Amino acid sequence: MKGTRTTKLRFLRGFFEGDGTISNRIRFFSTNLNGLKQISFLLNQLEIKNKINGPIIKRERKPFYEVYIYQSERERFLNKLEPITKIPDLCGGKF
Repeated sequence: MKGTRTTKLRFLRGFFEGDGTISNRIRFFSTNLNGLKQISFLLNQLEIKNKINGPIIKRERKPFYEVYIYQSERERFLNKLEPITKIPDLCGGKF
């Protein structure tokens, strides 16, 4: 939380690579609401608008939450985080 801008960006990139998705929407998922609140806080520090949704309930699964990146922030998010494996061309989208 107190790291440099670069450290925050790289942490978010790693979390996104492991627990995020990009299709028509960019989202991070977790069963840990407090952890996602911290992700949201870091995104806000980097001026990337986001929203926490949930709990999302699915049969035979733990309730989970998502951090949703607003569509208007898609390009900013992708340009700042520079995802490695989850890039729009591989996911059917463009930015």
